Amino acid sequence: MSLAVVENAISNLANYMRLYVEAHMRFASLFDVDREEAIHNMERAFEAKLEAFHTLYDVSKDHFPYFDHGDTSTLIALRNAIHHRDHPLFQGLLSDLWLRGDPNQWNGATYLLLRLKFQVQHPAPAGHRMLRWTDEASTEVVPEI
Repeated sequence: MSLAVVENAISNLANYMRLYVEAHMRFASLFDVDREEAIHNMERAFEAKLEAFHTLYDVSKDHFPYFDHGDTSTLIALRNAIHHRDHPLFQGLLSDLWLRGDPNQWNGATYLLLRLKFQVQHPAPAGHRMLRWTDEASTEVVPEI
């Protein structure tokens, strides 16, 4: 892949990161007027960042070992799950709290942390490793303070 293509992918990622910050800065004022629009703007801006990161991965994967690093592996797995909508966990928290009923229903709730196990699939298409969510999960309750 040419250097210009990689530079363009980095530039696009930087731009989408800025757009996410702008959506975040406008969130409170737009939320007062149109909750759904404000929440969807944030969620779409987040997804756009993940897509831009995945584009960078696509054009530079021969030059950087993305799956040798936990943070980049997680971003790729998260993007793929959201992109393919193949896991029920991937719904926005703001949507759950504000667009699916009264957020006060969650007052005093004990939150669960879910630990998902990753499984590296060999061989993946085109000879690349691929992370997949496994169905095994353990939960632990976070004590209320």
